[in-house]
Amino acid sequence: MRAAALLDFILPPACAGCGEALSNREALPVCENCRLRLREIPAPCCQRCGFPLGTGHAPSCQECREWPGNLVWVRAVTPLESPATELVHGLKYQGWRRVGIYLGREIGRRLGRALLGVQVIVAVPTSRSRMRRRGYNQAQVIAESLGATLGRPVSAALSRGPSARSQTTVRGRQRLANVKDAFVLSPCAKAELEGRVVLLVDDVITTGATLRAAALTLSPAQPASILAVSFARRLPMAHIEGGPR
Repeated sequence: MRAAALLDFILPPACAGCGEALSNREALPVCENCRLRLREIPAPCCQRCGFPLGTGHAPSCQECREWPGNLVWVRAVTPLESPATELVHGLKYQGWRRVGIYLGREIGRRLGRALLGVQVIVAVPTSRSRMRRRGYNQAQVIAESLGATLGRPVSAALSRGPSARSQTTVRGRQRLANVKDAFVLSPCAKAELEGRVVLLVDDVITTGATLRAAALTLSPAQPASILAVSFARRLPMAHIEGGPR
């Protein structure tokens, strides 16, 4: 018996969502039950930013009315609730890199039809210190998996500034101030992005401040338009617990 097979026999691989042992039939790091529990963002949503509205559409949506004009469409696969919360946590803090590959494929499976016009993918960057701790940028893992699914290149057009704090340490409108000037445009960005439809990829959307800042940083490269996707989105409890009433 090969060493990997013996290890799986002694310590069966566990689902990153619920911790239950995975069967040999499941090649993914997420069990079928957890995959089925990933529900869609509740409708109706803003046509531009994908936030559950109840009523109204852009430009009246308060979530995206101040976004830069080139950030034209944003969506997430699922609300940030169990098991999505556990999957994102495992990817970011427990070294479950394979989860990021699954998340990229899931974005492609669920949103791929809306992304057919995308020409270049850009991952939202993380800081060097977090790269050292994790060994990877979780958004980059998702972006590369999605790029392979869609057959699109992934550009390193953005990097993180040295003084940017993690968005998990700030709340509310402070998140926008925290990411102001947090990103740096690479010298190759214009050659790769000018006149093209660009897709920003992140793991989670909270307020949209990170995507807004990233889109503003990309603007000098003159992309034709910018779309953005994430695996999960943090929603108010009223939306998480059954959608708008």
